[in-house]
Amino acid sequence: MAEGSSTKRESVRKQLDEILAKEITAFIDVDSNMALMSFNLATISCIVICVDREREIKEYADSPPERFNRKTFTSELVDIGLDQDDYLDNAISTVLGSGYITTLPNGELKSEMPAFMMVGFLDSMFPGMQGLNLIAFILQINEEVNSGRKSLDLAKQSFEQTLKTRGVSVTKDCAQERATEMVKGIHKAVTVQSKQISARLKREKLNKLSQLMKTRKQRTDGYHEKVKIKNLFDKEPTHEEVEAEKQKAREDKKAALKAAELAKELAEKEEKIKQVEVTAQKLAEQLKVIEEKQKAAEEARARALEAQEKAEALVAREQEMAEREARLITLEEKLKRREEEAKKEAEVKKLAAVQSEKAKNQDDIESRIAAFEQTLSMPCPLCRNGSVEEKTTDKGKVFYSCNQKDCRFVSWDKPYHFECPLCKNPYLTEVITSSDTPGLKCPRASCTYSQNNLLPPAQHMAANAAPTEPPPKKKKLVRRVKRRR
Repeated sequence: MAEGSSTKRESVRKQLDEILAKEITAFIDVDSNMALMSFNLATISCIVICVDREREIKEYADSPPERFNRKTFTSELVDIGLDQDDYLDNAISTVLGSGYITTLPNGELKSEMPAFMMVGFLDSMFPGMQGLNLIAFILQINEEVNSGRKSLDLAKQSFEQTLKTRGVSVTKDCAQERATEMVKGIHKAVTVQSKQISARLKREKLNKLSQLMKTRKQRTDGYHEKVKIKNLFDKEPTHEEVEAEKQKAREDKKAALKAAELAKELAEKEEKIKQVEVTAQKLAEQLKVIEEKQKAAEEARARALEAQEKAEALVAREQEMAEREARLITLEEKLKRREEEAKKEAEVKKLAAVQSEKAKNQDDIESRIAAFEQTLSMPCPLCRNGSVEEKTTDKGKVFYSCNQKDCRFVSWDKPYHFECPLCKNPYLTEVITSSDTPGLKCPRASCTYSQNNLLPPAQHMAANAAPTEPPPKKKKLVRRVKRRR
């Protein structure tokens, strides 16, 4: 990757990380510098990926997946779209050194409770973009800017607006409950009511914190140092809030017990009905067995009479079968001779087809070699001194460039040495048309020329301009008849 491109990617990533840290800071009220260290694309990706693996290990206890080590962990992060650079290495070292993830004696990585708490906060904060969905959204914004599909200013505005509209304030209890569910392997959807309670508690805590900061500023003359809340998990709810939540939990538990009792009674009634149905089924089966025995005895007598009649008819039939077998032997001999003749004819045809196919393959190889040589020998349309060569990027994407070091010609699409008939651009590039066939187009953004084949533009335009001649009209022969006077 070019140095300028790498610098641009780092700049885009840094600015988007700052927005992410700022929005998370607004929702959970932590120091912005501390948030920038903890809440950026790389660290969030590390924690979410590792916690997701822990959940898979608990869900599939019969055949759990292997834990990550440092190498496979880095490979997994690169596979989801992160660049393998110092930024990623520093993020991995940060989460390992901060207690989110620990390294076991065998070198495997394990998520600890702070990691589950972190994911619990993020899932509760962005309920519509939980887990990998949040990472995918951030990676998509980065890629849109780096690929040029969206400007940096527009991307930053869209990114910030999305986080504001889809994010909700969270509390420690909400995140801890979510983390406990993930540790136990329970998947519980966040209800609208819990979101509203979390938002209400967060607003009350923000108001109290604002009043406290104003009081301190009034009491201390000249005190301008910014108040920082470094520990997110020390903020406890008030006694009234705890009692309200406990009362709600007791009511929910009471309703759940009542529902369980009703379900138990219903299950007992269904079990009794099932037992009665089983008894009736057994009696019906016994009656059916008796009827079948009587029917079998009658059928046995009828079969005895029928067997005697069949024995008499069998003798006559055996004589007839012997005559048929003799005729079949004669017919089989004739068919065998015909098959041998047909086999010989097929072998002759097959040999001729193989020889014909070899000739076709030879012609095809020669034509492909000629086409390949033509591609290799194509002169550079920019400097006209070098030749265009096909190359591949580090990520396996094919591009075309001039083999001269001083020439700056480069193209993602395969160039053809045909001049554009509209803007006189010295070359056209290959493109796949809407009918999935190769065609040509002008690479200039201001030019609209394109064609649905790989012919030179002059031949293409001549073929399209040639009018279809109507069939010649038949001449009508008119004879003059001389009148007699």
